[in-house]
Amino acid sequence: MRQASILLTVLILLTAVPLAVSAGNTNVSISSVTVSPSAPAPGETVTLTPVVKNLQSSQSAFEMEAIAVRTTGDTEGVEELDRNYNLGSLSPGSSLEVSLVTKVNSPGVKNLRVIVYGHPAGKPTQNTKLTYPVSFTVQDRDPQVDLRANDSIAGVSTSGTVTIANGLESELTNVEVSVSGTGVELLEDRGIVASLSPGETATVPVRLRPNSAGDHELTATVNYIIDGSTQRTVNQSATIQTSPSSEGAKLSVAEVGSGPERTLVVDVVNPSDHPIQNVLISGTSNNATFDESIISSVPSGESHQVRINTTVVQTPATARITARYSIGGSDRTSNTTVEMSSDAGSVTLTGLDVTQDSGKLRISGSASNVGTSTVNSVIVSVRNTERVNPAFPNKEYFIGTVPSSDFVSFDVYTRTTGNVSTVPLTVSYSLDGEQFNREFAVETGETNATSRQFSERNSLPSGVALGLGAVVTLAVGAIMVVGWRASRDDS
Repeated sequence: MRQASILLTVLILLTAVPLAVSAGNTNVSISSVTVSPSAPAPGETVTLTPVVKNLQSSQSAFEMEAIAVRTTGDTEGVEELDRNYNLGSLSPGSSLEVSLVTKVNSPGVKNLRVIVYGHPAGKPTQNTKLTYPVSFTVQDRDPQVDLRANDSIAGVSTSGTVTIANGLESELTNVEVSVSGTGVELLEDRGIVASLSPGETATVPVRLRPNSAGDHELTATVNYIIDGSTQRTVNQSATIQTSPSSEGAKLSVAEVGSGPERTLVVDVVNPSDHPIQNVLISGTSNNATFDESIISSVPSGESHQVRINTTVVQTPATARITARYSIGGSDRTSNTTVEMSSDAGSVTLTGLDVTQDSGKLRISGSASNVGTSTVNSVIVSVRNTERVNPAFPNKEYFIGTVPSSDFVSFDVYTRTTGNVSTVPLTVSYSLDGEQFNREFAVETGETNATSRQFSERNSLPSGVALGLGAVVTLAVGAIMVVGWRASRDDS
């Protein structure tokens, strides 16, 4: 039983590791087999390139009669996929590369065998057979493609994007993006990305103009090369809704920037047959403030773009953008909304606590990053005012880096004069090379501040208090002695 087990182990090792075969005085081996592409997709052609070597130690040439690639299995289930004949003579110390081609139709692990047939030179009866196992995985995967375009108005241009995310294990090169559609005019529809490593993402901008109202289907086609030579294509579709053109102004709003100070780019489109005049652009929101902008006139069929400076107090903020104007002698109003999302990186103060510490106010809390990106060089400092002065040991507190959705605690100190209900703090930080500053007012509690100042004015030093206590004690003692003596004399 033990001998049978050892024999089985030897057989497994022989099939797993290709060895040189000695035929007479000839030592020949299959040294390696290259698979290209290394991770093919269903329907692609795979090239297997084995390297056959006649070792230097051989004393004669090796005549290669044929080389083939086959599936594994029993005798009846074996299928030969490709074969090459009459490959010539292989002298000692030389090698030969031969290409075998097959097509894979379904995903999964493919187990194949490369087989070489031949004999030593001059000895055709000494048949030699070499076998080399080959395994690779067929992956039914492409990079992810996301096509997005804004809804628009017939005859008015709109924008969109094509995003490619490489979730494969190989680098993509020569990534070419093109967009087509029905019932639309493509103004910007192509882009090229030189390379895209595994895990990377690239975005290509798109601009188009619908010719008519209704639903229009767009298709993004992405051509790319994987493993340096294999060409692949993937498609992604999306539908945009187009409103009919009507009399009056149409507004399109885009957000620029990610910090508290942002800009809204407003396109005022006039699809009517009459000019619109005296256009006043304004915005309203519970969490943001806006500047106003004026356009004197927008001719028929044209558009005009303005920029509105915006200060975002808290995100997300829904902004209502309004255009008031006159057309054909009557006053009209057009509106649209834009959602200003959370900053890529935004720091706010949470968990604030104000306590008295040796005649100073100690402000403790956390600098919390409520954005989606890491912020750097975060500093919390007390702002100097007429009644508020930064104090040691921490006039300002350097926090450094705060990752997304994380926080770091801090302590700062200040001295106040008079009744102070709030202490102003400044939080500064950098994001993507841009510097941001945010102002906060920390409530101290005016009643507490008043009582604290009153107790400090009316408290006495401990030495004076002890002295007064001794005097009072002596006086009481003297009175008790006098009373005792008087009582004794009466007796």
